[in-house]
Amino acid sequence: MQIPIVSLKDTLKLVLQSLQLATILPTSVFITINLFIIPFLFPQLHLSLKNEALDVILFLFLITLSYMLYAYNYLFIRFLEGYIGWDNVFLFWLKDMKVKCHQRNYKLYKKMTTSRNPVLKNDAIQYLEYNYPLDENYILPTRLGNAIAAFENYSFSRYGIDAVSIWSRLIPFLQKNNYIDNVAQQKSVFDLLLNFYLFSIILGFEFICVACVQKSGVAILLIVIFTYLVSYLLYLGLINTAIGWGETVRVSFDLYRDELWKGLRLKNMDPKYEKSVWKRVSQLIQIGNLKNEFHMIYNTLKKAPEEAFDDHPKKD
Repeated sequence: MQIPIVSLKDTLKLVLQSLQLATILPTSVFITINLFIIPFLFPQLHLSLKNEALDVILFLFLITLSYMLYAYNYLFIRFLEGYIGWDNVFLFWLKDMKVKCHQRNYKLYKKMTTSRNPVLKNDAIQYLEYNYPLDENYILPTRLGNAIAAFENYSFSRYGIDAVSIWSRLIPFLQKNNYIDNVAQQKSVFDLLLNFYLFSIILGFEFICVACVQKSGVAILLIVIFTYLVSYLLYLGLINTAIGWGETVRVSFDLYRDELWKGLRLKNMDPKYEKSVWKRVSQLIQIGNLKNEFHMIYNTLKKAPEEAFDDHPKKD
């Protein structure tokens, strides 16, 4: 049974629509460089496939690689943050060294927050706010990881909300108010630079291998320098876009946590007890049993108004 051309085109259209510019564009650049630039510089690597076969192979490779970038996005980010893959024997020493370096930098800016110079003090406070987590013990080995941890800690430091466990519950309210598009846009810019950063390292390694085959020491040195500069600039861009992405996350909790409060069947938000309640709710979602955890909440907030929870038992 043959598939009609119209159906095939519709299928391809749906496939392409499901992919994002953040994955398609870096993948297209990566394939183009491998297909045209490397063979141009090194003619002996030129492909001898027919145009039709090459088009099919490139299209399938483009789709497959783009989906792989999308599927492994979380793991890439966690690795660059310093959570995954840093505890092996090869990177453990580097992780320990970089964490200590960031802790020294953190203490330096923390000391500056006590300065009598108001400009210096405000700059130091703002720097710590956007570049480091709240607690020194949670500092990570990478600048990117600390920038992400900074906005992940924001909701907890302000409201007692654990951002990691509560975020998925907040998304429906962000969608309802059309704010999720702002978050998604900033995240897509971050993903775009992330994928370009990944491919810059891979391409650099490819060019170094080819230069090694050609036994060109000057070419190897130039490629190493160029790869370092490009990847470093992309990494700086990653940090800046992570801060921009984090700002939309901060605003999400500032503006829409009250709707989440009501959605979780809590009511009469009292600023005096809000932080304590959010901490317990976060624990409930992370590890708690519904009945027992709310019982703990009630005991912890003996001075809180009874109507803080819909299911709070009425006193006789």
